[in-house]
Amino acid sequence: MATTYSVVYKGRDNSLSVRLSNTNESGVTTYPDLLQGGVTKVELLLKGKYYCSDDYPTSFDFTTEGAAGIITMVLGTIADLEVVKDSRAEIITYDPSHPDGLVWGTIAIQVIQLIGTEADE
Repeated sequence: MATTYSVVYKGRDNSLSVRLSNTNESGVTTYPDLLQGGVTKVELLLKGKYYCSDDYPTSFDFTTEGAAGIITMVLGTIADLEVVKDSRAEIITYDPSHPDGLVWGTIAIQVIQLIGTEADE
C-alpha cells in the first residue's frame, strides 16, 4: 500500500491539520479534548530537529479545534524548516499530566521548496 504524505510548501501559508486519537483494548477510538486536557505546548520532531509551538506560536494552533483533538500547523512559515522527501515526523503534546511530553505517533511528511519563486531565494 502506498504511503500518503502530507505536503508542506516552504515559505507558504498552507495548513496541515492532524486529528489525534486513541484506540482502547475494545477497539473504540476516542479523540482527546486538548483544551480540557490542558495542552500547553505542541512539538514536531522532524529529521532530529524539534519545532515547537513556544518558538513558532503562529505555526501551531491547538486551540481553535482542540476540543475535537485537532492540531493545525502552518509549517511552511518556519524559516529553518528543512526540505525533506518521504520522511516521518513525531507529534508531541505537553500538559500537566504529561510534563515530559506525550508522543502521539508519526505522520508521513514532505517539505517541498518551490523552484523559481521568492520562497527559494
